[in-house]
Amino acid sequence: MGVNCASTPSNFAQVGTAATTTFNDTGLLGSTSYSYRVRATDALSNFSAYSNTASATTGAPTFTAPSNLTATAAGSTQINLIWTAATETGGTITQYLIERCQGVNCGNTPSNFAQVNTSAATSFSDNGLTASTSYSYRVRATDASNNLGPYSNISSATTSVTSPTAPANLAATPAGPVQINLSWGASTESGGTISQYLIERCTGVNCANTPSNFAQIGTSAGLSFNNTGLLGSTSYSYRVRAQDTSNNNGPYSNTAVAVTTAPTFTPPSNLAAASSGPAQINLSWTAGTESGGALSQYLVERCLGAACSNFAQVGTSATTTYSDTAGLLGSTTYSYRVRATDAANNLSAYSNTSSATTAPPTFTAPTNLVATPVGSTQINLSWTAATEAGGTISQYLVESCQGSGCSNFAQIGTSTSTAFSNTGLLTGTTYSYRVRATDAVNNLGPYSNVAGATTTVVQPPITFIQSNYASPQSPQTLVSVTYTAAQIAGDLNVVAVGWNDATATVTGVTDTMGNQYTPALLPTVQAGTASQVIYYAKNIAAAAAGTNQVKVTFSIAAVFPDIRILEYGGIDTVSPLDVAVGAQGSTASSSSGAVTTTNANDLIIGANLVQTLTTGAGSGFTSRMITSPDGDIVEDRVVTATGSYTATAPVSPSGKWIMQLVSFKRHP
Repeated sequence: MGVNCASTPSNFAQVGTAATTTFNDTGLLGSTSYSYRVRATDALSNFSAYSNTASATTGAPTFTAPSNLTATAAGSTQINLIWTAATETGGTITQYLIERCQGVNCGNTPSNFAQVNTSAATSFSDNGLTASTSYSYRVRATDASNNLGPYSNISSATTSVTSPTAPANLAATPAGPVQINLSWGASTESGGTISQYLIERCTGVNCANTPSNFAQIGTSAGLSFNNTGLLGSTSYSYRVRAQDTSNNNGPYSNTAVAVTTAPTFTPPSNLAAASSGPAQINLSWTAGTESGGALSQYLVERCLGAACSNFAQVGTSATTTYSDTAGLLGSTTYSYRVRATDAANNLSAYSNTSSATTAPPTFTAPTNLVATPVGSTQINLSWTAATEAGGTISQYLVESCQGSGCSNFAQIGTSTSTAFSNTGLLTGTTYSYRVRATDAVNNLGPYSNVAGATTTVVQPPITFIQSNYASPQSPQTLVSVTYTAAQIAGDLNVVAVGWNDATATVTGVTDTMGNQYTPALLPTVQAGTASQVIYYAKNIAAAAAGTNQVKVTFSIAAVFPDIRILEYGGIDTVSPLDVAVGAQGSTASSSSGAVTTTNANDLIIGANLVQTLTTGAGSGFTSRMITSPDGDIVEDRVVTATGSYTATAPVSPSGKWIMQLVSFKRHP
């Protein structure tokens, strides 16, 4: 761009592309020389050499004239102008040239006009004019190249008559929290009559630094003004100016600043506090007042006790009532006072103090108490939480008694949650429970429902405890055998009695502890040779080691009696006997014959009496003793299913034998 720009190739810059052999370059400036060159390219961005250079100069820019020019007098020394913007093709308007002439009809002669200023906007204020004088105006646009557009229409206006002088010595004096009094020296006016003074005000420290902050607040026909309804402790700035009967306004006075005194309050009165249950106290009072401000709310303060002094704010209220529900405790005295405040946080004095005592706390009972056995020695409890109005539940008291329907409850523990585990209980025992809530000051709530549960019964395993025997080698009417180890209460004693004749009978089996012995089956008698019977005593008494002696009495002296005693644990203490069977024969294996049990968990005992020797236990059995020198066995096994069972034991050499089987039930 520019004359001779092409003489420097680096001045060129690409401005567009064309797929044909023509191109229109738009958006140019008027009266401006532009030079161009072109070159060809292909899809691979290969370039030809440049064409020749061609130059052209655009035509001069064209303007439209500004329109709707209007001139309006603004007092005796100022006329304000406004107009509709002009436009420029081939350039950009930078400003408007303002031209003026003075006198009525001066615009009829164009040469009277002279430029007085410029404006980048479509308005202009012409100041420093002569009062009561006619002025005519015209404007036209120009651009950065000083191209000039056509003139607007001509508009005229006449300034007003001379305005008043400024008031002097404006003074502002505070008169309390809501009033400032103003006074000033009079304005004068030649050729007019002052009718009043216009009072303007702004609020805040240094607000007068920005003149637009001022706003008219009143008028005065005299030289003073009392501004009321103000806020306390607030800075206000003032200025005044005179106005005449033709509404011409004079210049402003000096600015005067004053600060109102602090607001004054009357405190709230007749404060009354009244309890409304265990967790609420209602307050009411007579309103306070404020001069120099507007009450925004009341601050409510509270302390604990009737004569307390350590008040702390607990709330606010925009009215003259307040309900305090902020963490109150039942059966507790609280004292209150209130004071008023405004938006500027000015505070009144306090009201009177008033006290009230909350009602006692109220509880709901825990609900849905459930007791669940967990094994043989533990019961777990759970429940739905209680509630307390006027306090905070601190824990639950857990009470229990033994038995279903029992009433002699006693506390066994506490819980801070809604669950409790009661351990160390008796097996197979029913327990009843109830719970209730308490708080930190030991207030007690009502009881929950009663819930009961029974611990499970753990069946003790069938256990062999001890055994002993006596086999005197001469006829006897009384044979004694002692349990050498301590005996456990509830166990089972078994006595296998054999003798080598078919004539004598057993007339009694007793022991030192008074346990009652019962035959498990009838004696098995081998004609002319031998007899055997098995006795048992259930749920025996405890005995110290070596203190319980079993005595077997015969009707007549029995030949070679063989008395075997055993103790077992884990056997039914009420009805231990399940089934029994006995047989006799003369072979190399003694056998009781088969019997079918009726209980799944049984102790099966086999005992034989042989004329030769027993060499060991039968299949599946454990030998507990083989007497010497008689060679008679007692064997046992524990089964866990009902079925057909037989007690056997090998005999060597082959000979006569008696074999009996007795099955005892496990503890339920």
